[in-house]
Amino acid sequence: MTKVEKGDVIRLHYTGRIKETGEIFDTTDEEIAKKAGIYREDGVYGPVPIAVGAGHVIKGLDEALEGLEVGKKYEIEVPPEKGFGKRDRKLIKTFTLGQFRRQGIIPFPGMPVEIETEGGRKLKG
Repeated sequence: MTKVEKGDVIRLHYTGRIKETGEIFDTTDEEIAKKAGIYREDGVYGPVPIAVGAGHVIKGLDEALEGLEVGKKYEIEVPPEKGFGKRDRKLIKTFTLGQFRRQGIIPFPGMPVEIETEGGRKLKG
């Protein structure tokens, strides 16, 4: 039984969900991405190579990988402070579809967008 150690380079399959809603926000599985409405034509799907402990993934996941058995499937819960941070409504901006269209953008769910030099993505409908 081989265990994952800090410094190991592994190939990771994952699907990231929001705990409260179950909404999928990222995945390495093309079919899951299509079903969740987050598929990107230019996306790369399949296992991603990462060096454990090198900060290639969010801190909570990086820490949780150490000691896991290679080849097994796990469900890992990452608290906001070790993930992307707590949701701050003050940082959420709402734009109308018309505002996108005036800029020549036809958004779709999951589409990465850059507005006023701030990154974000359209979440629903």
